[in-house]
Amino acid sequence: WAGYSPGFPGAAGERLSWPGATGLAEDVRRYGKWMRDEAEKRIGHLYPKVNIEGLDATVIAWIWIRTVTCPNPACQGTMPLTSKFWLSTKKGQQRYINPVPDGKRVRFEIAGPDGIPRDGTVNRAGAVCLLCGTPVPLNHIRTEAKAGRMGSQLLAIAAEGRRQRYYVAPAEQDEKIADVPRPSDVPEAELPEQALGFRVQGYGMRTWADLFTNRQLIALTTFSDLVKEAREHIIADGGQASYADAVATYLGLCASKAAAFHTTQARWRANENKTAPAFGRQAVPMGWDFAETNPFAGAGGDWYGIVDGASKALLNLPTRPPGVAFQEDAGRNSYGSVLISTDPPYYDNIGYSDLSDFFYVWLRRSLGSIYKELLSTVLTPKEDELVADHLRRKDADKFFEDGFRKVFGRIREKASEEYPITVFYAFKQAETDDDGDHASTGWETFLEGMVGACWTVTATWPVRTEGSGRMRNHDSNALASSIVLACRPR
Repeated sequence: WAGYSPGFPGAAGERLSWPGATGLAEDVRRYGKWMRDEAEKRIGHLYPKVNIEGLDATVIAWIWIRTVTCPNPACQGTMPLTSKFWLSTKKGQQRYINPVPDGKRVRFEIAGPDGIPRDGTVNRAGAVCLLCGTPVPLNHIRTEAKAGRMGSQLLAIAAEGRRQRYYVAPAEQDEKIADVPRPSDVPEAELPEQALGFRVQGYGMRTWADLFTNRQLIALTTFSDLVKEAREHIIADGGQASYADAVATYLGLCASKAAAFHTTQARWRANENKTAPAFGRQAVPMGWDFAETNPFAGAGGDWYGIVDGASKALLNLPTRPPGVAFQEDAGRNSYGSVLISTDPPYYDNIGYSDLSDFFYVWLRRSLGSIYKELLSTVLTPKEDELVADHLRRKDADKFFEDGFRKVFGRIREKASEEYPITVFYAFKQAETDDDGDHASTGWETFLEGMVGACWTVTATWPVRTEGSGRMRNHDSNALASSIVLACRPR
């Protein structure tokens, strides 16, 4: 649909036949474990255990908050910015933060299970300084952030030991261990100046690397570089170069997926006592608190856990008969008499190509030497993406509507009369009309485009598709329902 979609393995139009999965899955797991062991040798010291009552407990995550300097001349203290002070809301395991003013800073104590925490210090209306009580507008926070004066402070440490979760108040050395220099070779490609769902640019984040702490950048560059080393090990162990490329491809995808866990876009879920990766919704929002995951903890975001999941997926793929995959542009495909099932773009809801760069910059680092043509550009191409993005083009509505009709018109030309096509569409209510009823421009345009391309809808099914880990609940104005439409040529 975008005219370009990173498909692995293989470049556009290349015919691929699926190899036996068992050996490949085992080698993905085998060399993924080697990568984990090697990474722990190199950077394991950056993820130390914490001592709790004589027990060396494994850290699950370091929970951080943003900070700025209070604008009150009589205060000038370090303001903690957080939306909440809860660490765990599970029944019987309630824990929260008790902030205590301490000179020009605020220190944090662990409290619970009784009582409830105070409200967070920042919301859409602004922030409040815990040291002097001064209300602070968001404009001040944005100005400080753009000037490079937004910092971070460790709120708490979540650790695992004796089959239970511990929360530890941070000590000075915990912040010192995380205070490491930024690697020299990181994804410095710039974020879009403006894009659908992007909010971080208003807070001084200008490159993709700015969405990670220095410790996270060290971890991700280490794993990405180890993908290349694993490929060389496979060849040294007697594997052919093409087979080494295949194993490296899946390991590279794992390294890319790890970026969703090891980013300041990740968060701590107090209701589940665990971390949640980035993209709880299809956006890059500004977060005041974030969870820095331990890649060697055996919990969410653990490197070997990601690799193990990939190998299990390979083992469960059907291998008989051999499958064939093509990567093509939906607007140029000739289709023919085939069964069609498609998930078309969502009008102006999601900017997929801009969002995909979050993963692409890491794929390019680990797999660029294998897929030189496919990963030749610094960022993914954007021009042909079928999306009604008014930040990208003035005629966004017309561009989307014309492209939508063109695709479904081409499908209609050779569509079978015997079988319907299935179209998946997740919509959100985008507008409210004069009577107070909800209307959706994207949904209306979608249906008009189908009718205009000579299709008729013969059946619909609502499908619950949203997971419990997303940031916005089902009652909010989000992508709430997936609708499956069965359509036949009219």
